[in-house]
Parts: sequence; C-alpha cells; structure tokens
Amino acid sequence: MNSRPKIEYIEPFMRAWDLMARLLFKPFDFGKWLSLGFLVWLGYYLVPENFIPMSKFSPNLSWDLLKNVSGKNGMEDVRKILEQMSEETKAMIMGLGFLLIVFLCVVYLITWVFLLWLKARSKLVFIDNLARNRGDIAIPWENTSRQGWSAFRWYLVYNIVLYIFYGIILIPFILICLPWFNELIKFKGIPPMPGLIPGTMIVCGIAYFIVNITATVINTFFNDTVLPIMYKTRSGALNGWKIFLSLLGCHPFSFIGYLLFKFMLYTLASIFLMLILFVTCCSLYCIQQIPLVGSLLLGLLFSQLVLPVPVVFRYFSLEFLVQFGDDYKIINDEEPPPVPEQDAEAPGV
Repeated sequence: MNSRPKIEYIEPFMRAWDLMARLLFKPFDFGKWLSLGFLVWLGYYLVPENFIPMSKFSPNLSWDLLKNVSGKNGMEDVRKILEQMSEETKAMIMGLGFLLIVFLCVVYLITWVFLLWLKARSKLVFIDNLARNRGDIAIPWENTSRQGWSAFRWYLVYNIVLYIFYGIILIPFILICLPWFNELIKFKGIPPMPGLIPGTMIVCGIAYFIVNITATVINTFFNDTVLPIMYKTRSGALNGWKIFLSLLGCHPFSFIGYLLFKFMLYTLASIFLMLILFVTCCSLYCIQQIPLVGSLLLGLLFSQLVLPVPVVFRYFSLEFLVQFGDDYKIINDEEPPPVPEQDAEAPGV
C-alpha cells in the first residue's frame, strides 16, 4: 500500500529560492536575465490575468469626460448641437459611428487574440528555460509549440466564458439603470436615483466578486500545475487538466493550503513591489508619460527589475508539484558541472 506523500510549503519555497539564485546569479548572465525578463513581460505583464479591457483606460480621463458631459452646461450644449443638425446629418453621423465602433471592435479582437497567443507560448517557454537553467527563446519556442497552441486554445475559451459571465452580471444592472441614464440626458443636473439601483449594485458586486475569485482559482491552478504537467507529459490542456483533477481529488486540502500559502506570498511580494514603485516613482512616472509606448516600456522595465520574484514563484509551483511523485519532476536539482579550465600549455604530441 502506497503511503500518502507529506506535503510541505516552506521547504519547496526554500528550494525555489535556491534555484532562483542558481539560475540568475550563479553565474550572473546579463543576456539570460534580459531574455527571461522579456518572457515574464510577455507571459504575465503584457496581458494581465483576468484581463478586463475597460480597466486599461485612464481613470482620470474617464472622470474628466464624465464631469465635462454631465456638468452644468455639458448636457445643454450637447442638446443644442443635436437640435441644430438635420435628420440626414444625424443619420450619417450614426452610420459613421457604427462603422467606427465595428472597426475598433475587430482591431481589438485581433489584438486580444494575438496577445493571448503570445501569453500562452511565452509561459511554456519560461518553464522550459527554468527547467533547463538557460535563457533561450528560439529553441524552447519550437520545442513547446504543440503545448503552447493547446494552452492558447484553453486561454481563449476560458476568457470567452469569463466575459460571458461578466456580461450576465452587467446586463441586468444596465437595464435597470438605463431609465435613470435617459433622465440624466434629458434634464439638467442629476435626477434622483431610484432605490432599486443601489440594491442592484450590491447584488452585481457580490456576483462579480464570486466570479472573479472562482476565475482566479481556476487560472492559478492552470498556470501553476496544469502547464507544468503539459510540459512534462508533452500533452495538451485537456490531458493536463485530467491529471491535475485526479491529484486534486486525492489531495484537496494540500492544494487549498497551496492557495493560502501563495496568497500570503503574493501579499508579501506586493508590499515589496510597492516599495520599488515608491522608491522609483519619479523615473517610472516619467517613462509612463511617453506617448503611445509609455505603458509598454514601463511594463518591460518593471519585469526586468523584479525578475527574481516571478522566477521564485514559478520555481515554487514546480517544487510543490514534484512532492506528489517523480512523474512531475522537470527540474534537474544538481548544480551544472563546472567548465573545465584550459591548460596553460598546449598538450604534448
């Protein structure tokens, strides 16, 4: 009878720390550092987890626009402009606006799918580099092609389903608030808010919280366990989920403890990252103000500055998983052999 494995949390984290030091500092390789930081940027920062498009817009811009439109004279000016337009002009503007919206939606959809593909491929390349103690992109990109495409398809389905749930939550709120928004447009100032709206906001907020927590747990399990299983078994996402769910069924409390321990680590890491932002706030803020590419450059620079953090977290997930058996081991724990020194004199003939 096989005994159940003893699952630890501190020890895998300490091994992950040692592996991070071996990968990044023993010896230090600037080219490897840049390659791994670029992969972290592609896989984790370019498209955040549970990405909501509207969250990328500037809150200051949105607030200024709301104040300008709903201010004392904003609605009145809009009504005057609309009254002066002919019906043909209004129809033309509506038609052009509809075409513009369709065009922007198509561009966004293509960009979103492309970024998801980059995210899926980069995460598996990142795992391969950590497993083999290197900082390459081209060779692991080719070697993990099959698993990368499978992960991309899973991310695509996962995000579509997540957006559907977000839509189910938002549609009732929009329908209930629509009459109030119509009154806001027709009359000056802000009309009284119906009593049903606050209750709807609370219910939708609770539903959003539940969906987001569930999506975060699913995404964490996929990133931390299913992806390494896919890499180890050279199989697709469905087989990876099948193997993981069998593990989860046998060791549910071990994985619950993993989530709680990782939440604690994320809290500590967030404090560390906030300190970095506080210390470098002026320089990072200046980079973000660069037109068009400021946010991209900021994310790329930030991924280079905090590279040890995602490396430790990825190693921790791999070291936690290996506790369930050697079938899940993908890292060579031994130190790489030293490079033989060249003799000072040429060997004799």
